[in-house]
Amino acid sequence: MDMTDDLNAELSDFEAQIASEINKIKPNVVFVDDLRDRLLGSRVFEYRRSIGAILVASFSVLLMGTLSYCVGRLFSKAKKIVSR
Repeated sequence: MDMTDDLNAELSDFEAQIASEINKIKPNVVFVDDLRDRLLGSRVFEYRRSIGAILVASFSVLLMGTLSYCVGRLFSKAKKIVSR
């Protein structure tokens, strides 16, 4: 048990040391902003946006078609009931 406690203490100290070193590293704000702008203007992100727009439009058309079909069936059933 004593070895396990020593190992846990050493690991905790090592984790604390790594955490303190990582907190010292801060990216350059200008670099990050430039990278974000270049990535947002890249073909990959433009392609993703266009695919997203196409999918949204397709699902909207599908939803409107389904709703139109359901409303048409409801009117058809109502017309049959009224004509009896």
